[in-house]
Amino acid sequence: MNVLTISIMYGFVIVSCISALVNHDMMLMFTSIVMFLLCISSLVIVPSFEYININKLITKAILFTHVPLVVIPLLLYGLNTLPYRGIFYNPNSFGTILATLFALFLAIFIYRFEILLTKKKQGLLESIGWLVLLMVSFFLIVISGSRTSVLSALISVVVGVIFLVVSLIKAKKIFSTLMRLFSYSVLGAIIIGIVFKFTSFYDYLYNRIIYKFEIKSGRGDLFDHRSEVWKQALHEAGFFGRGSHYFVNETTVAAHNTFISILGENGWISVILFLLLIITFFWSTARYAISQVEDTYKYVPLLMLICFCSLSMAEIMNFKLSMIAMFFTTGSIINLSDKIEKVSK
Repeated sequence: MNVLTISIMYGFVIVSCISALVNHDMMLMFTSIVMFLLCISSLVIVPSFEYININKLITKAILFTHVPLVVIPLLLYGLNTLPYRGIFYNPNSFGTILATLFALFLAIFIYRFEILLTKKKQGLLESIGWLVLLMVSFFLIVISGSRTSVLSALISVVVGVIFLVVSLIKAKKIFSTLMRLFSYSVLGAIIIGIVFKFTSFYDYLYNRIIYKFEIKSGRGDLFDHRSEVWKQALHEAGFFGRGSHYFVNETTVAAHNTFISILGENGWISVILFLLLIITFFWSTARYAISQVEDTYKYVPLLMLICFCSLSMAEIMNFKLSMIAMFFTTGSIINLSDKIEKVSK
């Protein structure tokens, strides 16, 4: 798998450079070089650190660098704007950062919850702590008004629960934990009901997210004219794309989609190779998530991948936190058979 992934990676970078030459585009060439450096550092250099839990370092790095960006403006100025954007230039940027933090919190919570289910009382306090962080981060996503970020968080939850159940089934512990899982599920439903009943959370959720969906769908334009641009890019991209200025000069709005952005700028060959790279990432991260390795961060690579892909459906996430986290967390477990034996909790 590592050889296949590296081969696709090199193919993607080489074709991106060819696209830059075909379009006489220095910016596209620069982007291709940056992508090459990201791929080399995450998929070649990082896997060489065999005895270090890289995902633990990555998790701490994200928390230490991005949590203060969220917390400090809240402490200094409070919720001074709605939709809330903190120190970021727009609410969507704030939302995508929170969605990535949410996926990170969720990954650790799921592992702690798995420990709680399989080892009875172990992990209870840790699970409660991470659950509180999940609830707070989801509330902040909602008040950002970013529909894409809310959907990304919900998709991450669905995928996380599915892989938790698959992991329990693979470990042959699903029946022994079924009653406990049901009890905690009922408790979670009660807590959610209380939050909806006695707080203003539902009002925020409806006014900032659900109402926007209703308005857009009522106008028959759920994607804000993005679908028209996507269709145009699908028709005009060609093998090597139209260059880095394509969506500025020849379309009405920006791509608002990572994959469409790569398609329009780099062409069909590049986007197909990038999708194949994502598929190999999913294969590696999914196998690691359902393995029986004792690693607090075993769900992190998978949920960083899911976060990146879900955010990429309606935003351009090139070289942003979710993309960088996806590459480095996947790189840390790309040599799956070795890592399962060597990683420790």
